Formats: sequence, structure tokens, C-alpha cells
Amino acid sequence: MKPIVFCDFDGTITLQDTTDLILESFADPAWHAVEEQWLAGKIGSRECLREQMSLVRAHEKELGELVDSVPVDPHFLEFARDCVARGFPFYIVSDGFDWVIRRTLARPEWNGKGVVGNFRIFASKLEVRERFMITTFPHGSVHCTHGCATCKPQLLQNEGRGYSPVIFIGDGTSDQQAAPCADMVFARKSKSLATFCMERKIPHSPFHDFGEVRRELWQKLAALVAEETRAANPLILSYETES
Repeated sequence: MKPIVFCDFDGTITLQDTTDLILESFADPAWHAVEEQWLAGKIGSRECLREQMSLVRAHEKELGELVDSVPVDPHFLEFARDCVARGFPFYIVSDGFDWVIRRTLARPEWNGKGVVGNFRIFASKLEVRERFMITTFPHGSVHCTHGCATCKPQLLQNEGRGYSPVIFIGDGTSDQQAAPCADMVFARKSKSLATFCMERKIPHSPFHDFGEVRRELWQKLAALVAEETRAANPLILSYETES
């Protein structure tokens, strides 16, 4: 068993969607119309984010202060530290922006925790020039039929090759295409990913915080280890049945 973890950022690690907060604070209100097109399935998230971020006007200092105010799940760091300590590769996969993610991970309270440097980050790219946002999408895919800013299904399939189980943690619409590609799915309660999984009967574990993810994941992995042990040692199964 070689587990690998893929985790969304906005609304999953953070308790608010940072991109939405940036748009609400600094974008022309026309961003709402673009959002409606995306939610209706008329455009993909890559086109949506490119158009929306072109409507944002903010200096880097303003942007940084806003990002610094976004709360993070208080149990995330403990969960991630356990994963890294056990040798699980840990990927942050996000339609959101690398500038925001790296700024969040650089918070003083996380310094010296010995875990953040082990994350691999796949996200959209953001540069702030004067008051303009320059966006590029290095992890989109020409083969992606959904127009994703970051093609999470492709990342799970490519980077997860040779690992089992493939674990995915998310919350929203941008996570829906990734869920069927994972062996284990954790979805924030009352968010659109949980609804999506329920409607399509995709097995998943709803969670309120990463403390719940941590407890349930270790239980699931322990059960898998026990199952593998019984399969490799049929005498154990025979003894348990007779008992």
C-alpha cells in the first residue's frame, strides 16, 4: 500500500474561497455575470478565471493583506504533518492561484513546522503588475473537455500512477471531475462536491474539518492494512473464522 494525497485549496484548506474574496473586494461587478456563465456550464473555469481576474484592480500589498485575513482550517497542518511523516506524497491541486497559496503557506505560525516544504503545488499562475492581474494556466490540458484551469483528473491519473489508495479532498464545483478518479474521496459537508457525490452515488466521506479527515483516513488505512494482511496470510482468516 502506497497512499498519495491530493488536496484542493480554496474552501478546503482555507475556510473561504480566496478567489471569490478577491473578486468581491477588488473586481468590477461584471465578474458576477462571468460566474453565472461558468456555473451554467457555458464556459470552463480557465476562461472564467481569466476573464474575472482581468476585472481586478489591486496593488500587491492590498492583495496580500486580504489573503492574510482568510482563515485556514485549524486542523489542516496537523493532518498534513501526519501524512508527510508517514511518507505520503502530498499535492495541493487548485484552480486558484499559486501566489495566493504560497503566501498562505508562508504565514509565520507555520514557520519551522517542517511540513510545508514537502507539498507539491499545482495551480493557476498569478502575477501582479502595478494594479493588474496577469494569469496563466500551466496545468490546464488540451485534452480536458471541461476547460479546467487546473486539470485535476489528469493530475490524479498521472501523478497518482503506482500509488494506492489515491486520496482526494475537496469541496466545490472544480473538484467534481476529480472525485471519480480517486479511491477515497473526502468532501466538505454542505458543499457542492458532497452534493455531487451523493447524486452520482460516488462513495465519499463528508467532513467538517481536517480533524475528522485525519481520524477517518487512519481508520480506513488501518482496515486496508488488515485486509492485505489477511489476504497474504490465509491462516489468519481461517483462525478468525473458527474463533
